[in-house]
Amino acid sequence: MKKRRIIIFTIFCYLYNFIALSSNMYLDNKVKPNEIVISDYKNNQLEFNDFTNNISIILLKNNEHSFGKITDLCIQDSLIYILDGTTTSLFVFNSNNSDVVNKISINGVNPNEYTSPIAIDIDSNFVYILDKLSKKIVCYNKNLTPAEPKKIDFNATDFIKTENGFAFYNSEKNNGNFELIITDNNCKALKKYFPYENDTTKFKYKWDSTNKHFKRINNEIFLNRSHSSNIYKINKDIISNVINLNFEKDSLPKSININSFDVYKQDKYAICLGFFILHNTFINSFLKNGKLFYSFMDFENTKPVIGSVNENEYLLPFYPRWQNNNQLIGTCSFSYIKEALNNTPIKPANWLIENFKDEDNLLIIYNIQINKKFNSGI
Repeated sequence: MKKRRIIIFTIFCYLYNFIALSSNMYLDNKVKPNEIVISDYKNNQLEFNDFTNNISIILLKNNEHSFGKITDLCIQDSLIYILDGTTTSLFVFNSNNSDVVNKISINGVNPNEYTSPIAIDIDSNFVYILDKLSKKIVCYNKNLTPAEPKKIDFNATDFIKTENGFAFYNSEKNNGNFELIITDNNCKALKKYFPYENDTTKFKYKWDSTNKHFKRINNEIFLNRSHSSNIYKINKDIISNVINLNFEKDSLPKSININSFDVYKQDKYAICLGFFILHNTFINSFLKNGKLFYSFMDFENTKPVIGSVNENEYLLPFYPRWQNNNQLIGTCSFSYIKEALNNTPIKPANWLIENFKDEDNLLIIYNIQINKKFNSGI
């Protein structure tokens, strides 16, 4: 009988992401991508203990507000910056002492205001918020004092701060537009990749990945195009295809546009959803037959371990959206936690029941540590 590791719930109260046929950029063909074969996974089931040694739950609530939707977040040192989609507010939390460090909520059409914030990033000097409808980056210093905003002339759904500017994921899927746009610090377009060659307006569906397109690890930036099986590394004016996911007979043919069918009802193809690159592990998620699967691969091992995650053991969802060092971060409603605690010797305290509603949002932080059987390719 497999020994169950102890899952530690750390509960904090009041706490709370080419080939650009552009003459300016090119694909680095000198880098041979690492091919990961995804096969024999349909009946595999993964347990939490297979890939994590600790799960922390952070309850997102202060005396005045609870979170109905976490649009995006980023982490720097001990501070967690959260975009609250319910009130379009930005909260800053100290994860060490559960204090609310700062908060702003400045909706409007003025230069330093926003109307539809959808993504956030941070560097050593500023906090950056992507405002989709206003087509701009709203900037604040570390005290959340407004700085000069930066206008863009395209529709972006995700972005990331680079060493010398920004990288944007452009959501306007029409002829003449590009998926990836690299800009300088003033958001002036410098490089463009991956032209949209097909007229997507003729298709019934408009699929886009719900995960972040960009990931940063050790100051390196990686990109996953929407539902693409390729992972790219962005290094100034060079893009390298570093990972190819091969689903073999379940691969989506290049001749078929993903917007031409319902990805949740079809049973022929494996559809990529997102990826994570940690210090020593590559993780990707994909959809097949309406079911969510994950593959985990240690960089020292050539064979991934693949399957769906058994959420019944702890009654917690596994649908991470963000990463921080060797941690994956997701969200769920308080109703999950209440049910999970009711099925353990740890019963919910009265103050939890009194102060949190079932629909209140919280963070789940999964500390990733691959079980030894992963290293042997079992």
